[in-house]
Amino acid sequence: MALSYARSLCRIHANPEKPAASVLRSSSSGNAAKDVLALYSSILANAGLRTSSSGEEPLQATYVIGIGLGMRESSGKYCEGYDTAAGTNRTSAEGEAGLFQASYNSISASPELRKLYDEYKANESRCMLATFKEGVSCTSRSILGTGAGADYQTFVKRCPAFAAEYTMTLIRLLRSHFGPLNTKSAQVIGSCDSMLSQVKTLIDSNPEAACSELF
Repeated sequence: MALSYARSLCRIHANPEKPAASVLRSSSSGNAAKDVLALYSSILANAGLRTSSSGEEPLQATYVIGIGLGMRESSGKYCEGYDTAAGTNRTSAEGEAGLFQASYNSISASPELRKLYDEYKANESRCMLATFKEGVSCTSRSILGTGAGADYQTFVKRCPAFAAEYTMTLIRLLRSHFGPLNTKSAQVIGSCDSMLSQVKTLIDSNPEAACSELF
């Protein structure tokens, strides 16, 4: 997640603008029904995280929440399959997959999500799979259904860097897609914020070199 955050930092400062950048750098919309930063406003304020101005601060707050979300949804496993408790009498577009358990039917929340999906599919060397594999064991889990939704499930599990940036974008637009956000059970942890601040310091020390490696 530290590397994904670093890439998102580079993304919001890139010229020309890259997919999802406008969403990731935006300040809190104030719409708690859609935007996780608005929903978590009091929790973030108590943690000293600011979201009222666009730029790096709302991005970092989003990732702090996102780390907590990933632990709630999959215990940090990039390879997690669909929720078997929800049954199989569903379309492939409803099948959850990956670290954050997002499903393909969420992609309609914004054209930026489709652009991000296409960006990663065009260059899978950027998926950071080896990094996300460290310390994680996976069991075989079948894909739900067929077609575009099934393709998405497969891709999300083999491209965790995409899953991270996709979900960080999605929770700014459609936070209700995730149960742990609706109940605020995804935790905001101070040590995660500190880690991301250290990442930002490293990027800021030589942004051109760092971002060329990440993109």
